[in-house]
Amino acid sequence: MSSAHDRQRAAIAVVLNNNEEWVRRALEEIRKLDLRWEGIAEKLRLYVYSKIGRQPGHHNVWGGVIQTAKRLELIFPLNRFEPMELPWSNARESRVYRRSLTDFPLPVLHPGMAEAAGTGPANKTCGDCGNNLKGQCWIYRQRVSAWGPHLQPDYPSCFFFREPKNDQ
Repeated sequence: MSSAHDRQRAAIAVVLNNNEEWVRRALEEIRKLDLRWEGIAEKLRLYVYSKIGRQPGHHNVWGGVIQTAKRLELIFPLNRFEPMELPWSNARESRVYRRSLTDFPLPVLHPGMAEAAGTGPANKTCGDCGNNLKGQCWIYRQRVSAWGPHLQPDYPSCFFFREPKNDQ
């Protein structure tokens, strides 16, 4: 992955962490969609806004929600495009998504974690991770250029879990 992709992912992580409750509610609404649902992200966004009753705190949150929903397999992209309908979209072509037939539990987004809890190896925790430095995540620090809140050692491991190095 290029450094540009790394910077993009880090920026999205910051935006998602700063809107954690809204993101959780948006993913819950996507999970509630009928399994036959198909549509473009624009229609999904309007649906989620109508259910939650407000927009997120930052305009880039929605892109992170779509990426997260794809990664969690709540939706998946089809090889089809449809024009967007909102006036400022200028009828741009947008990928069509379908609600996934699988239904996984939503991961918990703990502040200070580099990725959602439960996305790492089973039966491993933050306390077991080699990236945990005195209760704070080193990967989170690298991604957002700041130390996050202290983590509970019993949080389930995340995608960036690594075994600690042996000091022998």
